[in-house]
Amino acid sequence: MQVDRRIMSCRTSVSFSTLLNALDGLAAPEGRILIMTTNFPTRLDSALIRPGRIDRIFSLPLATRIMIRDIFLRFFPDETDRAEVFSRMLPPDQFSMATLQAFLMEHKNSSEDAIVMAAARAPPSVQAMATSVDDGHDIRFETRRVAETGDGRENDDREVKEEEEEEEEDDD
Repeated sequence: MQVDRRIMSCRTSVSFSTLLNALDGLAAPEGRILIMTTNFPTRLDSALIRPGRIDRIFSLPLATRIMIRDIFLRFFPDETDRAEVFSRMLPPDQFSMATLQAFLMEHKNSSEDAIVMAAARAPPSVQAMATSVDDGHDIRFETRRVAETGDGRENDDREVKEEEEEEEEDDD
């Protein structure tokens, strides 16, 4: 993709040519590591990212289930069962690792709190509930489908089943 360099130079006091010279021109220092970041790699001018100017390109994708589990284990190394629960609770490819790290930093003192708070943020189509078992150490993971009722409310399967049973009793 070609970028209109005139537009770029209007937005900043450094021209595109000056930027390229700073990167690898005669005055550019040797033996340095330059890191460039962007959220829009497809918008970069090919002259900026040509081989020789940019040696390596790394992509930092959104977190997969494995990445979610692994970052949980960085905060709570001995909690593999809870890490599995946490990784199944959050949808993959929805959160950056930075977002997950910030979330876990907020709950770094309690893996159970992290799971309970993540449960509150679960997608509405699948509400994840984390409840403590009697000893307060293990976590039981339960998912429940959410059903839309005719009046616009959401009920889980148990409430829908109870309402259906009540309607059947009324019909008898």
